[in-house]
Amino acid sequence: MRARTRASVDAFPDRLAPVKRGAKIALAIGAVVLLGGGLFFANEANVFPRSARPVRSFTRAEKIWAAGDYICARIEGQNGLRCATRGMGREPVENAIAISFLSNPTAMIADPPYVCALERGELWCWNMATPILAGLGLMYSQEQKSTGTIDHGTLRENAAVRVPLPGTVHGLVKFQSALCALADDGITCMKYDATKSGLTGEKIFTHKGKTMVVAAGDLLCTEEADALQCFADPKRYVAGTPPADMPPLAMKVRVAGAKDVTAIAASYGGFCTLSGGAVACAKRVNSGSSPALEELQLTRVDGLKTPTKLWSPGLDIFVLDGDRIIELDDRAGFAVKVWGTVAPGEEVHADTRYDWFLYRSGNLVRSPNRPWPIKYGIGGKPSQVISLDMDTCALVDGRAMCFGY
Repeated sequence: MRARTRASVDAFPDRLAPVKRGAKIALAIGAVVLLGGGLFFANEANVFPRSARPVRSFTRAEKIWAAGDYICARIEGQNGLRCATRGMGREPVENAIAISFLSNPTAMIADPPYVCALERGELWCWNMATPILAGLGLMYSQEQKSTGTIDHGTLRENAAVRVPLPGTVHGLVKFQSALCALADDGITCMKYDATKSGLTGEKIFTHKGKTMVVAAGDLLCTEEADALQCFADPKRYVAGTPPADMPPLAMKVRVAGAKDVTAIAASYGGFCTLSGGAVACAKRVNSGSSPALEELQLTRVDGLKTPTKLWSPGLDIFVLDGDRIIELDDRAGFAVKVWGTVAPGEEVHADTRYDWFLYRSGNLVRSPNRPWPIKYGIGGKPSQVISLDMDTCALVDGRAMCFGY
């Protein structure tokens, strides 16, 4: 048989060429799919920090407050406060207004369209929506879009009403849909109804007490003698339509042995207090859907050295003990379990509703005890972290940096 020459071999058609081309294409597609899948899962696992959006209505902020969806700030070298709405959409435009009669409020809360502030022992409330949004519409000029904010002038003191509470007002909190103030004669909770009560609110609950703390968002607590009394909305424990004569708030938890409480953390199965540099806890039996009164007896938690913060992000209870973040397991008799440590330069921010934040490695990490917590790049170490209704904002070097989920 005649042997094939080199030329005849090279000229012979490569029958595997289509297979080779298909393999190369498949490998290329597979690489793209793997890369895309990796990026997708990395994004789902929150590997990459999300960006925060600066508030453009003010800079050089020394301190910030949350009042519903409004963010307010005290500006360096200026009198009064400046408040702004958070813009919505891809090209958000904020709406800002100056509040001339406030300088450093102890607390600010909102029950839209009303905003209330506690300053110098007096409670002031006003309608924020009318002056800041009247005639606004949804159309902005190109100049307003580029600037990112619309100035609505100044809200004067005559636009606000001083809520008539006897003596000095010492505290102000938002409790569910009510505004609760602590004055010399005790606690007064009010609800707003523009058709009935106007700016002074309608009183729905009063109670003698010298302290006022909100726990878990659904308990309003006050000290009386050597016990802590906590009230809740009884309608949330009633199936179907509640009776018309049911009170707006009724005692839900009574805790013996509580005195000089500075913080409360309540979960489904536990109730803990921070008092006098010590943490004490009790097991909850009738939480959840039961209307029964919970009678609790606190027991001091051993194994803590210098606790300074106490919080509960829903199902867990945490303590900041020196540089240790402690998790208290109510299923194991509130055993002390070290969740992690806070390194130099890191900080815990646990005063924002149910979420808590850990500033670590240049990012703000939301509820880091959860699987795949979200990280936010805020451009520096925050001096404050506050919760608005829709966003969270951090004060970083005079700028308010805000982000959502």
